[in-house]
Amino acid sequence: MVKRTGGCCIIRNLHRPGHCATRVAVAAAAWAFATSPVLAGVPCIVPDNGGGTINLPPMGCNGYVSPDDLHEMINGLPLGSTIQVDARHDEFFNPMHMPGGSLGGEIETFGSFLNMQMNGTGALAGYNHPVSLQVQCETHTGPRTPGDPIQSFPTDMFMLQGQTLGDPDFDLLRITGGTGFGMPSPGHTTLVRQGGPGSPYAVDSFFDVFYRIDFVGKPGGPLGGMSGSTTGTIRMAIGTPSGFCPPPPPPAIAACTGALIQDCAAGGATEFCQPRCVQVNQGGVTVVQCDCREPQECHVEVLPGVVPFCTGSCPLNEQCQETVTPLAVGGYQLCCDCVPIAVDCEPDPTFTQCDPFACPPAPSPAGAPCVVPDNGGGTITLPPAGCNGYVSPDDLHEMINGLPGGSTIQVDARHDKFFNQNEGPGGTLGGNVENFGSFLFMQMQGTGPLAPFNRFIGLQVQCQTHTGPRTPGSPVQSFPTDMFLLQGQIMGDPDFDLLRITAGSGFGMPSPGHTTLVRQGPPGSGFAVDSFFDIEYRIDFIGRPGGQLGGMSGSTTGTIRMAIGTPVNDQCIPRCMDHDLQTGQTSVVDCECRNPNECHVFQVPGTVPFCTGGCPTGTTCNQTVQTIGPGIVRTCCDCVAPPCTTQADCDDNNVCTWDQCTAAGCTHTLTIYGDVNHDGTVDIFDILCVLDAFGGVFTTCTALDTDLAGCPGGDGMHDVFDILGVLDAFAGVNSCNCPGGPSPASPVSDAALRSDAGRAVAPVSLQLVPDRTALRAGQDLIVHVYADGVADFRGYQLAVDASGGRRGTLQLRNLEVDVNHKDYVFENHENYRAQDLSSGRLAGASGAGSVTSSGHAYLGSFTFHASDDASGRFRLAVRTGDEATVLVGSGRELIPLRPATQLTVQVR
Repeated sequence: MVKRTGGCCIIRNLHRPGHCATRVAVAAAAWAFATSPVLAGVPCIVPDNGGGTINLPPMGCNGYVSPDDLHEMINGLPLGSTIQVDARHDEFFNPMHMPGGSLGGEIETFGSFLNMQMNGTGALAGYNHPVSLQVQCETHTGPRTPGDPIQSFPTDMFMLQGQTLGDPDFDLLRITGGTGFGMPSPGHTTLVRQGGPGSPYAVDSFFDVFYRIDFVGKPGGPLGGMSGSTTGTIRMAIGTPSGFCPPPPPPAIAACTGALIQDCAAGGATEFCQPRCVQVNQGGVTVVQCDCREPQECHVEVLPGVVPFCTGSCPLNEQCQETVTPLAVGGYQLCCDCVPIAVDCEPDPTFTQCDPFACPPAPSPAGAPCVVPDNGGGTITLPPAGCNGYVSPDDLHEMINGLPGGSTIQVDARHDKFFNQNEGPGGTLGGNVENFGSFLFMQMQGTGPLAPFNRFIGLQVQCQTHTGPRTPGSPVQSFPTDMFLLQGQIMGDPDFDLLRITAGSGFGMPSPGHTTLVRQGPPGSGFAVDSFFDIEYRIDFIGRPGGQLGGMSGSTTGTIRMAIGTPVNDQCIPRCMDHDLQTGQTSVVDCECRNPNECHVFQVPGTVPFCTGGCPTGTTCNQTVQTIGPGIVRTCCDCVAPPCTTQADCDDNNVCTWDQCTAAGCTHTLTIYGDVNHDGTVDIFDILCVLDAFGGVFTTCTALDTDLAGCPGGDGMHDVFDILGVLDAFAGVNSCNCPGGPSPASPVSDAALRSDAGRAVAPVSLQLVPDRTALRAGQDLIVHVYADGVADFRGYQLAVDASGGRRGTLQLRNLEVDVNHKDYVFENHENYRAQDLSSGRLAGASGAGSVTSSGHAYLGSFTFHASDDASGRFRLAVRTGDEATVLVGSGRELIPLRPATQLTVQVR
């Protein structure tokens, strides 16, 4: 029956007594997956994220639109003219969620696109211009209760801003909106679950966005000479209001008929006729076998609009197991039964082997696992979002052609941040076609004559992949894949007039691959992904005139394996065996889930058990033997870290880990970049530790922990680059892109920081100015160091040496930075200083930002003492070589030094 209440509909299925039989067809129209309790044409259905709700903003729908209204540009246009803007807010990417916000629930930050169709009116009639504008957003949401079938809560568009520069019609087009900019933009979201627990949710969401559009027309274009700002408010919405009634379903049909349901209750039993097996084909479901079972006992759950799944409980030491069998005519059969299980990986009752046990997948090495939630259909959506992207850890892309002889540019690439994913049947492999946008994050490093070239570039690319058939619901799904199309380019970069990457079979460059999905638990659990492509690619470039690559151009092709995830294949294997030395009898006494090639105990008949197999990097297969009774020895095998005595023994050459020497051996824990005292945050105490390290003091933090530069393993020295590294980490910049943070990790922000690293930098002169030119033995000499004409200056490291004289020495006695000096280079800037008298160095750095000075900029002072026997002419000069004088720009590029003027003083 259908009951109306408050304008909404509640569907009550009729229960019709039937019969428990071996085969009954369920009306396909009633149970087809296409049936959905949302009005056709405008639904937004989003899978459960595994926590009884969804992640916002809602991915995979058609975006937020305003079908009944338009954004508008008025001010700055000819009288009586407007530009009407039909906008769609969509293609959300890089979403991040954290508790908090102005509404007491959650904060969501993400990137997205405003796709806008602009049409002029009045004097601008006929003006037509599409613009796709990338924006950065922050939304706040109120509290909700995960697991509730209906979740309704307030929302707020807190910040939205983006701009385009260099558009054919606009020198500037900027859109700003949101409460955080003083433009209140409240909203509301309602989620309605579309079936039983774990089912997807229908989304009804809107924001009343208060916005401002600023523009400057491009000279020579249709808007040349015009500029202005217009504000307005518009409702942007997605999904269907939940107050609409869905069309009533066909009359409900009992899933099992053929024998009276009452027969299941004969003799006072409380069982009911339940579906045991169903067949699924092209969205239709047919119940093919029924069984008398308790209402909450394991059975197939069949719901409108939801893929059938196993649900219900089982007796102790049994589990509700699904069996999926492909059908010759297409589709698959799903059966659900209670089956005995081994409760753990342990020896069997005879103690001759390990009990058969389905081991959970072993954890992959840090940073490598890729586990993706079930998309509600017994599989996942590709490409796998939310992991660390496709990488090639054992190889690099390379640029060769068009570069100077003996030079290359090595490209360490990560393919990640997939957005605007669309999937459908078809393709060259007979399965699916996936279209999506993504980013190639590339660290470029020159070699040979181009060794100074170092850039980080985030390149947006468009992709298409093809996948082979797979069986949804199967716990292991393995199928071929193909990178069919991949292409992206940038123009107008500081170093490249053009940088384009092209790859894929569709461009005549075969790029086959394979993907394996392994379910991580019962039905509905996420899948571990092991996937790769052997990609044939071409890199085309044209260097920018005046840059490091000016006058160069070329194309290089190559093939590289890009992979994500780690193969998962643990088995229940022996860890310990007892061996009777008199009888030769052996018993398995302990088992553990391990890779079959990993360290474990093994016995060749007639011999004593021994250890065999490999171990992860940094550990070895250790054998322990102990006597546990007369003539009986126990042999156990484990991967253990090698013994260590100091932290230096545990150095893994990775600034992203905290290396420790413990009683159990070396450990390597992911840490926040810059958190050198390991208290969970980067603060002033970490800065002080690195400044102490520069001075050779390690009472609070260790030498290994404070060596932050360069990436990835440090350089074995403590210098100005370590100081800059901790200052950047304090500001939230993840200079080495460490997985542990700072959070959020900011590879793009770090790229922006380094974007000028390859530019041409004007050299700087250093001047040594003494407080006297002649002194007597036993007196002190102070030498002040100045820099002339610094630009975009971030930090420095100074060393001044004295040499010469007929006899005696000029010995360095003190060094300091006088922050009250009227010409101090970082005057009025937050700055930090450090001294190392033992090596004769001092350093200074700006805490944030850089400085430019056209005149004399004071850097520091060195005090030398003339020994009692000193006499003659002594020469003072800036030191070069290791631990030498270094000037650093805002992008950490080295600022070249002009030959320094040497200073000569006379000691009498």
